[in-house]
Amino acid sequence: MPSALAPVHQHLNWKKLQQAFVSSHRSVSALSHAQFCAVLGPAVSVALWTLQHAPHLLRRPRLSLLLANAGEFEALDCGRWLQFIPWLVGRPQLQVEATLIGRRFVRDKEMPRTVEALERQLRSHGSALVRERLPAVLVYGELSRWPEVFETAPDLCILPTPALMLNAPEFLAEGALPALAKAGTALGFFSTSETDLLVDQRTFAGYGWPVDPEAAWPNPFVLFGRDAQNLGGYLHMGWSVDPASVPEQLEADAAILSDLKYVLCEGIEELERRGVDAILTLGEPLTAADGAKLLRLPNDLALDPASLQLFQLQEGRALDAWPGFRVAPEAVASLPGHDNLLARASWALHVYAAHIKPHLLSLDEAIAQALPPVLPPGVSLVVPRTAVAAAEASS
Repeated sequence: MPSALAPVHQHLNWKKLQQAFVSSHRSVSALSHAQFCAVLGPAVSVALWTLQHAPHLLRRPRLSLLLANAGEFEALDCGRWLQFIPWLVGRPQLQVEATLIGRRFVRDKEMPRTVEALERQLRSHGSALVRERLPAVLVYGELSRWPEVFETAPDLCILPTPALMLNAPEFLAEGALPALAKAGTALGFFSTSETDLLVDQRTFAGYGWPVDPEAAWPNPFVLFGRDAQNLGGYLHMGWSVDPASVPEQLEADAAILSDLKYVLCEGIEELERRGVDAILTLGEPLTAADGAKLLRLPNDLALDPASLQLFQLQEGRALDAWPGFRVAPEAVASLPGHDNLLARASWALHVYAAHIKPHLLSLDEAIAQALPPVLPPGVSLVVPRTAVAAAEASS
């Protein structure tokens, strides 16, 4: 019977979990900490998700597990590390039958021609430690192939990195996640960042499948950097979708999906410049030193919605960006509530594109129009076109 004393609940960080794991499996002491985290990452996260969202599945003698969109990381040693899930959930007698479906666990365009070649390709530093454990069934292809493998629907389907804006045609096709949901399969997901989480959940909503935003939690066993083979925040945010809430037929809402694409395309510069979750800070309320209430915009700008004045954010200060310049009043007319992070980011990006960017001119262009140089060579800023006109008028 799973309980709060399950190792994955009792030791909620990698260091303590590794100590407990090695006490029960002495041979694994040969692995470094980074190697241990890498090979056990998927198993640990699946175990924790199941305990939190579908503990009833662990009361059965057998757990039929499907990992969809599987990559090389989940398929290390052909998925043998998933056989430690019973120990992690405190049910050592539990039998786990794992299947991996995806196209990312193969480096080349085609599957290796032999089992031996596939084993070599997916071999980890600890492969000898799990040689005798049951491998997963590996299926190269799309999620809709699951009926070819299962006589009945699996108990649990986990998508480690759904990236639904890219993969919606595959995962939300009638024979994929909707078919699994209608068959009663528990559906679990892990997104790589808070931004990805909100985009994934919003994508579900964009196809008419309601998602509970509260059913998400930061995974204490998230992997970063080299531990995750440069995958970023692998297995960062865990969340679930209620299979019973699947509509009879999914229908795309063009407005929702197009706005999502706009946020991701227009916000890419902020993401690259300030980090993966920078998009979610756009439109957030700020307070200037003089007490003015501002709203963050792209390119380190901020807008005073009362005066329509622009400020430049610099080292915690809000500097008057362009004295005399005011944003058009309609810029704040569609300001959304502050509880919807994606809608707020979309608003900020639209305001910047429609009401600010058209009035900007690079200083390099300004110099070409006879403005005196004020910066060292190679340094480029942006100034409003109105400033260029004023400079020309005074020269």
